[in-house]
Amino acid sequence: MALGVVTAVVLVVVVGIAVLSREQRPWQLTIATATPGGTYYRLGDQLARILARLPNQPIERVAAEQSAGSQENIQRLLSAEADIAFVQGPALVNALANDPEARKGVRVLSRLYTDVVQVVVRRGRRIRRAADLRGRRIFVGPEESGTRFLVTQMLETLGLPEGTYTADDAGSFAKAADRLIRGSLDVAFFAAGTPTEAVQRALASGRGELLSLDEQVRDGLTASEGDLALVEVDIPANFYHNQPVPVQTVGAEVFLAARTEIPTDLAFLILEALYDNVGDLLLAHPKAQDIKLTRAFDIPPVLPVHSGARRFEAQANEALLVATGAVNGKYYYLGKMIQQLLNQRGIPARVVQSDGSLENATLLSSRPTIAIMQYDAALAARFSEPAFVYQVGSGDELGIPPVPKIRRIAALHREQLHVIMRREKLASLEARSGGRTINTLSDLAAAQAALPRSAAALRVCLGPDNSATQIVSQVILNHHGIQADRIIPSYLSVPDMVSRLHSGEIDLAFFVSYVPGEAMKTILNDGSIRLLSLGQRERAPMTRNVFETSMIEPGTYASQKDGEPPVHTISTRAVLVTTEDLPFDVGTITQAVFEGEAFLGVRTNMADDLPSLPLHPDAEWYYKKAGFLPSKPPIDWLAVTWRVLASLVILIGGYKGLIRWRRDRISNEIARRVLAIPVDEDVPDSVRRLQDVRAEIRDRVRRRWWRPGELDKTRWRYLRDLIDLRIKEAKETLTRALAAEIRAVLPRPDAAAPGPHFQLIEQRLWDYFEKGELDVPQRDALCQLLVDNLGADKGMDKQEMETLDDGS
Repeated sequence: MALGVVTAVVLVVVVGIAVLSREQRPWQLTIATATPGGTYYRLGDQLARILARLPNQPIERVAAEQSAGSQENIQRLLSAEADIAFVQGPALVNALANDPEARKGVRVLSRLYTDVVQVVVRRGRRIRRAADLRGRRIFVGPEESGTRFLVTQMLETLGLPEGTYTADDAGSFAKAADRLIRGSLDVAFFAAGTPTEAVQRALASGRGELLSLDEQVRDGLTASEGDLALVEVDIPANFYHNQPVPVQTVGAEVFLAARTEIPTDLAFLILEALYDNVGDLLLAHPKAQDIKLTRAFDIPPVLPVHSGARRFEAQANEALLVATGAVNGKYYYLGKMIQQLLNQRGIPARVVQSDGSLENATLLSSRPTIAIMQYDAALAARFSEPAFVYQVGSGDELGIPPVPKIRRIAALHREQLHVIMRREKLASLEARSGGRTINTLSDLAAAQAALPRSAAALRVCLGPDNSATQIVSQVILNHHGIQADRIIPSYLSVPDMVSRLHSGEIDLAFFVSYVPGEAMKTILNDGSIRLLSLGQRERAPMTRNVFETSMIEPGTYASQKDGEPPVHTISTRAVLVTTEDLPFDVGTITQAVFEGEAFLGVRTNMADDLPSLPLHPDAEWYYKKAGFLPSKPPIDWLAVTWRVLASLVILIGGYKGLIRWRRDRISNEIARRVLAIPVDEDVPDSVRRLQDVRAEIRDRVRRRWWRPGELDKTRWRYLRDLIDLRIKEAKETLTRALAAEIRAVLPRPDAAAPGPHFQLIEQRLWDYFEKGELDVPQRDALCQLLVDNLGADKGMDKQEMETLDDGS
C-alpha cells in the first residue's frame, strides 16, 4: 500500500517536472504556409522574422515552411510537423466536422482576413457565367490546398461535380497564370488575399479577365454556411490592370490555427507579436492592412479557440483602443507613440488601424476608444449618414450642429486638402476646350461642360472607403458642378492611389494631409503632377462653419513649377477624441499627450477652441490646471489666500522649478533637433546623425547641474525612445522605398528583362546595410523579395531559382 502511494507520488512529480520543463524551455516553432509567392507564404515568412527577433522571449528558432495549402497544413498540425498554420475557413470547418483527431488537436488563434475567390477566364473562350464552365479545362488549386477543397465544393454546389470538367494540376498559382496566358487553360480559380500576384499577371497580359458571379450563384454559395462558410465580396473597378468594371464574387475567411498542445503563454505571445507588428507584415503583402484587432475574434462558434487566444482577447477587451488610420500612415504613427505614452503612465492601450475617420467613429460607439480623426468627420460621427451632414448634392452653406456625445481630448496638427491632377490630362482638356487655362476645379468644370462626355471623362479617386476624405471630396465635386456621370470612380487604398496616379491610370485624386507631409512629398515629387485650387465662390460656403481657408505656398512641393500661382484650398484639424463616458482617466490621458507634445512632433496648442466639439470635462480641467485655459474669477478672499499661498510656493519651490525649467528646455531643444533630422529614403546618414544625438544625451545625463544632472532619467528615457522611433522610422521608410522599387522592376510582357536592374538594387541594398541604415531582418526581407520577383519574372518557382543560383 505504502509502496503504491510512493510510486504514484513519484510519477506525479516526474510528470509535473517534465511538463514544466517543456513549457519553460525555448521553443522551436514551425509555421505552415502555402506555395511560394502566395499570400500565406509571404505573411508567414514575415511573421517568422517578427517572432525570431522578439527580445526576452521563449522562442529559440522559428521557420516558415511552404506547403500545398490549408488541407496539408491541418495534417501538419495534427502530426506535430507544424505548430501554427494559415488555414482557410471551409477546409478547417470540414476537417473538424469529419475528423475526431482534428477536433482534439487543432485550435484557432485568430481570424486574419478574407481570401477572395477570383475566377480568371481566358479571353475569347465565351465564358460569361458559371454555367459556361461545364466541359472546360479548369485549374482548381494545388493538391492538398484549401483552394482545391473550396473550389471543388463550390463547383459541386453549382451543379458541376468532378467529371463535368477537366481539372488541371498546374501545381501553383504562378504556373496556372502562365498556362492561362499561353492558352492551355480555360479557367483558373485563385482563392487568396487581394491583390493576388498571379491574377495581376494574368490580367496585365491582356489574355485573362475576371468572371463576375451572378446574384443567384452568390446566394447559393453563401447559403451553404455549414459546408463552405462563404461571404459575398466585391472587387472594385480598376483594382487590377485591365479590369474596368466591378466584379462580384465570394470569399472565405482565413484563420491562424495552432496545435492544442502549444502553451497558453506562447499562444498569447504569438498574437501579441502579430498585432503589435502589423506594419512589418504590410512589407510582405498589402493584405496585412485587413488584419485588424477589432475583428480578430469574429470566429464561428463551430471553431474551437485556443486558451492563449482567449486570454489575449480578455486582455485586449480590457485595454483602451487607440483608433488611427492606415498602417504606416501619419495617424497610425501618432497612435503608436500615444500608446507608448499611455503605457508608461499605467494605462493599457492598443493601437487599431482602420480605413479612416468614419470607421473610427464606429469604434467609438462600440467599445472604450480614443480616436484620431478629422475635425469635420468627428462632428459628423453622431449621424448614421455623414453624407447628410455634409449636404452632399447641395451648394448651400455647410453647417454641423454641436455633437452631444463625442468630446475632444486634444487638437493636433492642421491638415489640408490636396487636389492632384495629371498634367497631361490638364493639357488635353485645355487644348480641346478652346485653350482655356485650368488652375482651379471651377475651371475644370467649365472645360468639361464645353466638351462631349467621352472627351471630358475623368478617372477620379475620391479616397479610401470609410475615410472622411471620400465624403469631403464628393462634396467638393458637387459644389463645383463636376457631374458624377462624367467621372469613372476608382475607390482604392492610399498606396494604390499613389501608384496609379503616377502610372497615369488615375487623372484626378484627393488627399487630406498635413503640409508638407512625407507621403505628400513623395507623391508631389513627380513633375507630371499638378495641384489645383478650389474655386473661390464654391469654397466660401464650406469655410464659414466647418472648414477653414488655406493656402499651399509656391515651392512647397517639387511639382509646383516656377510662375504657377499658390494653391487655394481648405483645411481641417486632426483631433484626438473620445466619448463622454470613457471608463478611463481622461485627465491622465490628456496629460500624457500634452506633455509628450515634442515627442509626438505636434507643435500646436492642443487646447485650441474648436466650435461644435467641446473638450472632455477632464481634459478641460487639466488644461486649466496647466494654465492654458482661463479659470472662473475667484471671490476676493480666495484671491488673497491664493496670492499668499502662491508667494509661499514660489519661495519654497522656486529653486526646484528653475531646475525643472532648465531640464525641460534642454529636453525640448534636443527633441526638436531629433525631429528636424529627415528620415527620407534619400538621406543616407540620418541613422548616424540620430545616434550622435543619443551620445550627446548620455553626456548631458552625466554632466552635473547641481543634482542629479542636466537631464534626469525620465527625460533621458523619453528622448531615447524618441530617437529609437525615428531610427526605426528611417529604416522602415528606406525598406518600403526599396520594396516598392523592387516590385516596380517586374516588367510588362513586352519589356526587357530586369536582371541588371535587380543587381543594381541589390548592390544598393548591401551598401545601406553596411552603413547601418538597414537591420538584418529588413535586409533579409528585401533580399527575399528580390529573389521572389526575379523568379516571378522568369516564370520560375523558388526551387528553380535556387537551382539556378547553385549552377551559377
